[in-house]
Amino acid sequence: SKLKPGDSLSVSGAWQQDERYGGQQFHVLCRSLDDEAMSVKIMKEYLSSGSIKGVGPSTANKIVDALEESDLKILFSSRRDDNVKKTQEDKNISNKLMKYPGFGKKTVATIVNGMLNNYNERQIILGLLAQGFSASQAKMLHGRYGAKSLSIMTENPYLLVEDVQGFGFNTADKIAQKEGISANSEFRIASGILHTLSVGATGDGHC
Repeated sequence: SKLKPGDSLSVSGAWQQDERYGGQQFHVLCRSLDDEAMSVKIMKEYLSSGSIKGVGPSTANKIVDALEESDLKILFSSRRDDNVKKTQEDKNISNKLMKYPGFGKKTVATIVNGMLNNYNERQIILGLLAQGFSASQAKMLHGRYGAKSLSIMTENPYLLVEDVQGFGFNTADKIAQKEGISANSEFRIASGILHTLSVGATGDGHC
């Protein structure tokens, strides 16, 4: 889909050696977060995760109830270096939240400032949530891999089999297929061998 002003993006990149010409090239992955990753379900899951100090499941429910989907997307695209127009939009959202029962000025300021201050982390965690990770898994991955978290999905999701509890080979395989990673990838073969050995060892006691 075509990008529009105000769209939220997840951007990552990596240096890659060119075997034929030598030297290195920088490959950039750019994804829009305005579809699945910016659905009300995913945004509510993010708000419930504790990523914003002082905001938990109860407050997340109130925020979703108080705002329209379009307002939520504006809130989720908020960042400190926004222009004057965007700042005014944030003020409008603050006013809407203030009208919701139980939301005082201090609570609303905590919500809005929290969203303004963690834009980069938020984009990564939203992308991971949209991939099917739980909020705790997404936060753990971000803590471990940082800005590389989403690029791992397109390069070697099998790495997560060892790093994420409950994340198995079959799940990694589905992500790899979705991302167009070859079935003959060395990452897939290595992970498949370990998976087979693990299943054999836990199944009948023999590798």
